[in-house]
Amino acid sequence: MENLEKVKQETGSGDQILFGMPRFGTSIVLGIESWAIGTLYSSGFGLSNFLTWFAIAMGYLTIAASQFLLGWVSDTKYTKLGRRKPYIYIFAPFLGLSFIFLLSPTYFLPDLTDKTSLFFWLLIWDIVFRASYAVTTPYQAWMAEIFRVGERPKVSQVQNTFNYIGNGI
Repeated sequence: MENLEKVKQETGSGDQILFGMPRFGTSIVLGIESWAIGTLYSSGFGLSNFLTWFAIAMGYLTIAASQFLLGWVSDTKYTKLGRRKPYIYIFAPFLGLSFIFLLSPTYFLPDLTDKTSLFFWLLIWDIVFRASYAVTTPYQAWMAEIFRVGERPKVSQVQNTFNYIGNGI
């Protein structure tokens, strides 16, 4: 590991800020998603509160499982692109797409009065959304592979600052 530290180049503040910025977006999306989805499906589409929040709760359980699983897989599997990058490339688009599908069932479901299909739409896409949110695990683990030991506290601080701003919005 010490040999790897010697190979890493020193980075500037611009690189550190650029690395920390994605935490802003993921924090906004996750913060908005629960409230917006709960309100949209229960008040807007008339899905019962129990079914709406049950689907959202299953999504949160999915985060717990998928972050553990994706962290473990990204630690053990090596590819040409590295250990972390393939998972970021795969899961980041799913995170965006599932967010769009969660907010727009009116474009895809023929009958929104069918509460069973609406519930399964919410359940499936919320699970995909929250499983894709597990991309934050290899992303944060990637920091140790990119930045030198002395730079990591500042990079972590930049990430957390963007995270706090995203949560505040």
